[in-house]
Amino acid sequence: MIDYKNIDFTIYQVGGSCCDKYIYESDKQMYIKEIKKEISGVDNGFKKLFYEIEHMKKNNEIYEKLYPKIYHINDDKDKYSVAMEYCFDGITLADLLRNNIIEQDYTNNSIKYVLDTLFDTVYQDNSKSPNKNYIIDNYTGRIKNRLNSLKDIGIVKVYGFSNKLYKMMELGFVLNDEFYPPIFDYINFIEKDNSLLNKLQILNTTDSHHDLIPGNILVKIDENYKSRITDFKLIDPRGVGETGSDNRHYTYDIGKLLLGADTLDIFRIFNGKCADKLYQYECVENNRMVDEYKLEFDINSPIVKKYDNTTEFIWEYLMSHPRLNEYDILRFLFSQACMYHPDVPCRIIDEKDEEIAICMYLRGSMMLRKFMDYVYGSDPFKERFII
Repeated sequence: MIDYKNIDFTIYQVGGSCCDKYIYESDKQMYIKEIKKEISGVDNGFKKLFYEIEHMKKNNEIYEKLYPKIYHINDDKDKYSVAMEYCFDGITLADLLRNNIIEQDYTNNSIKYVLDTLFDTVYQDNSKSPNKNYIIDNYTGRIKNRLNSLKDIGIVKVYGFSNKLYKMMELGFVLNDEFYPPIFDYINFIEKDNSLLNKLQILNTTDSHHDLIPGNILVKIDENYKSRITDFKLIDPRGVGETGSDNRHYTYDIGKLLLGADTLDIFRIFNGKCADKLYQYECVENNRMVDEYKLEFDINSPIVKKYDNTTEFIWEYLMSHPRLNEYDILRFLFSQACMYHPDVPCRIIDEKDEEIAICMYLRGSMMLRKFMDYVYGSDPFKERFII
């Protein structure tokens, strides 16, 4: 039985690039989310929230109780606000991951319950043809657009950061004694490999959440039910109006879930500011053309082990699922590898922390190398440079 009273349910002020634009209120029964209409961007403004709520309303008609109930929508000329159901004391799957007092089997069984439910309902093939440029529009192009936006937000002048990120993007870097090229070298290489693009291309569309990090999965813990959670609800989806229906597929959801089970919350929570630091980061600037970095995780930490074991379980689940094949596994590896770099601007805008942004960039490059090793036997860029 879970020691419910000793679980850490601290609400950390972390989130995406738009979170500081929302106003949140809650009385444990109703949850209110509000945004000013003058913040009009699709990616991080009024339209994003509008499409999110439309998605929740539609999906609750199709899939019973998948999202919190929408009680009331106020749409006037100045603001857009939504009152919705407050569920499960705000506890999320991310809380299960970061609390090592929750047994691994309980966490694994809970994840299996969530994924089984989604594959049996939401992740069914539908008749909508997929976007022919699905990979570029949702993954490689997203990395390019997000990283190029760093030039627009002025990380040196506005945020007072160094030029390390710019230097990494232009020249590459050394990480743990291995050279990594500029990320755009990887992207351009992948976009020119038509054989690989054909394998990665989805053959159909499905419904999806499109931002399925563990923190967006509310979970119900029953003190008397000791094997897994008893219910869950999804929150904060990216709506079809934002993404387009021809870009919806469970591959994107799995990539987000793996991102969250890997290092997303380690960098955002266990960074020495919110909670004890669980990784070691160091940058050595020298007279060489590229900077050198060290990034290592505290492998002796029970929390780090919990994240590692959870990631391993998710992969075991996916590789044994009867609906999935080797091409799905390839897509999942690629999807996860492409989730880190687009998150860099979010970490700058939300946490305003250069180290966290750089760590996300470094980890993303590590995962892209892992993907390239998987596809080509060895990352083609490994042998092009001598350190």
